[in-house]
Amino acid sequence: MVAAARSLVAAGHLVDLTTLERNTADLCAAINGLSAEDGREVRPLLISLIDDLDKLADALKERQAELKGELEDLGARQRATAAYGRGTGQSK
Repeated sequence: MVAAARSLVAAGHLVDLTTLERNTADLCAAINGLSAEDGREVRPLLISLIDDLDKLADALKERQAELKGELEDLGARQRATAAYGRGTGQSK
């Protein structure tokens, strides 16, 4: 699920993380109930999950930065268009 979300983000798609968030919360609650021995057994899986979640977070941050740049460029173009439009109207 985490890898799929990361792939979608990398492809520029919107991703609803509600289910992932809920599943993560459920997993954390379940981990609290584990014995020390069971906890040691699942530790490698949890480390792998944390690594995947970190990669997803990085992909989201990267996409956010890309979108911020696109919005800034769009805003600059809109301001320029508005300024040229005002200038044209004044010279007539």
